[in-house]
Amino acid sequence: MEPWALYDGLLAVARKLGLPVRIEDLSQAGSAGGLCKLKGQYLILVDESATLAERIGSLIGALAQVDTEDVQMAPAVRDKLEQRRDVSVDGPLPQVTPSTEEEPPAPSEPPAPPGPGLRFTRRNS
Repeated sequence: MEPWALYDGLLAVARKLGLPVRIEDLSQAGSAGGLCKLKGQYLILVDESATLAERIGSLIGALAQVDTEDVQMAPAVRDKLEQRRDVSVDGPLPQVTPSTEEEPPAPSEPPAPPGPGLRFTRRNS
């Protein structure tokens, strides 16, 4: 599965679970993100400066900690979650309750590559 398709699939799983995904500056936290509980509600935080691979890792790590058994998803997405779950989760998985918080729109394709742009050079006159 292509990385952007996997990313979109993971965001879709979070959406189906009612888990808000917030893209924020986590540079001071020293983490690319993960599952957290704030005011009694679960949410997933993802560092805005993280690479696509790091964002995918954060989402997989977070979603592997919750019960996704009844969520319909692509087989490749389920495989990634199960692989992580096999090595990281001890005990029962928490049930999440849908949040009323708005979540940011999920990107559906990679950002466009930069155009040719202009190149400025400094001349000494």
